[in-house]
Amino acid sequence: MFYHSIKSKFQSTFLTLFAILGAISAQTKNDAFEKGLKTISEQSLKAQTEFLSSDWFSGRETATAGAFMAADYIASQFKQFGLGNYHSNNLNGFSGYLQPVKLIASEVVSSQITITKTENNNLAKETFNHLADFYLSAYSKDIELEGEVFFGHFGLNQMPFDYLKGATKGQILLRIAGFPGMMDTTSAGFKEFGKMSEMQRQATKNRQAREAGFIAILEYDPANPSPVNMSHPNAYRTPAEKPLHKRSSGIYKKQVRLINENNDQIPVIAISEDIINALYPNWKDLLNAPRPTKAIAHKNARVNIKINTERKLIECQNVLAVIEGENKNEIIVAGAHYDHLGEYDGYIWNGADDNASGTVGIIALARAFAESGIKPKKTIVFAAWTAEERGLHGSTHFVKTHPNPALIKYYLNYDMIGREADPENPNMNVSFIYTKWWQAAPELIQTANEQLNLGLNVRYFPSENPTGGSDQAPFAQKNIPIMWFYTGNHSDYHGPFDHADKINYKKMTSIVRASFSALWKLANE
Repeated sequence: MFYHSIKSKFQSTFLTLFAILGAISAQTKNDAFEKGLKTISEQSLKAQTEFLSSDWFSGRETATAGAFMAADYIASQFKQFGLGNYHSNNLNGFSGYLQPVKLIASEVVSSQITITKTENNNLAKETFNHLADFYLSAYSKDIELEGEVFFGHFGLNQMPFDYLKGATKGQILLRIAGFPGMMDTTSAGFKEFGKMSEMQRQATKNRQAREAGFIAILEYDPANPSPVNMSHPNAYRTPAEKPLHKRSSGIYKKQVRLINENNDQIPVIAISEDIINALYPNWKDLLNAPRPTKAIAHKNARVNIKINTERKLIECQNVLAVIEGENKNEIIVAGAHYDHLGEYDGYIWNGADDNASGTVGIIALARAFAESGIKPKKTIVFAAWTAEERGLHGSTHFVKTHPNPALIKYYLNYDMIGREADPENPNMNVSFIYTKWWQAAPELIQTANEQLNLGLNVRYFPSENPTGGSDQAPFAQKNIPIMWFYTGNHSDYHGPFDHADKINYKKMTSIVRASFSALWKLANE
């Protein structure tokens, strides 16, 4: 009985001591969290956003001096916080925090379309010129191809829109821009494609055209019968007098791809009304007719396309830093792209929202974790991606060259987290896109928003396959669950007036604080 009494007292004392130590540990972690959270201030975020989107960086276009300076600045911040370099485990080629990314940049020098028609046993040729009758924004190689033309309506090849039915390999697709039922929110087309971004719709249509065996695409937009933005009327104007539009930035004249990327693209050419009328004078009747069940190929006409390009090798840099956790084999990546659209014709595309805001958010998260003083259970990689605007090349290169992407448990993306449509009427709206089956993701954000009194109006968008629009795509393609904060589009998107004074810093601060809370729990679960 004495033995059992001593044993009972020992167990009781041990359990009490264990509970005390657990309470102290919990209190220590809570104090550490609060310490990190306090570093995320509106003043700090504003100062860094103003600096990173200033004219000194000349729009941070990929592989320019401005982008290299931005990369060095971000790396200096990681170094100041005491973060480690992330270039172990066979991630070769690093210099400090910088991971080189090699790209091939191509620009169309000249291009020509020739239509040859057989009429009453006579041949008739008509030639159309680039930047006069059609527009090819970018292409990556010299080609000359020829084929029969197939009118494919909106160019979709999925039920119930099997517009490419009856096409044969080697033909050239002539399609109409957009999708069926664009103006009717109750239509089957709108339900299928209305929620997609323009980029996602174009990628879907282009993929289906390649899979159907087409060798080129001619696209006509009835809302834009002359797609060429003529440059010569501006030749004698000062830069400030030149009219601006969404494609004024010179990056749209170039095609950029990873040096080791499979180059299986086919040319997509925006054509004028003259070209579509030369091929199908009755195209409006064909478009409005009942859905075709047979191929609509122009048997009496062939189209020849010539494209000449100039290509050069360019190199840019991802910026990567790490806080190693107790478990090096469980990794969370938090990333944002720091590149933007550069400087052309006297205008600078500063990109305060897109995406200095997200980049500054990543810097703030790295600082908060570093100054908390706590080693997390999972390893956290903080990434500033290059060449997102040119095709998600920085994040794609990271995923492709990582020795074991299966170690990456989550990816958190920050792209455009500082704006709303009208800066004069600020709000606290933010979209939260996440992998649908990752149910803990919205719960983390909702809890943070409520417990920290952040005041965010969060709109949740679960996605079965969140592979479009930003740097989360290459991670989602590897079935890595993602979350992405995004405050929405605005009139300054991809324009030269996306300036720091239009950022809603109160909302941006709340988003970063909510992110810190979510990342803290993910890293320590």
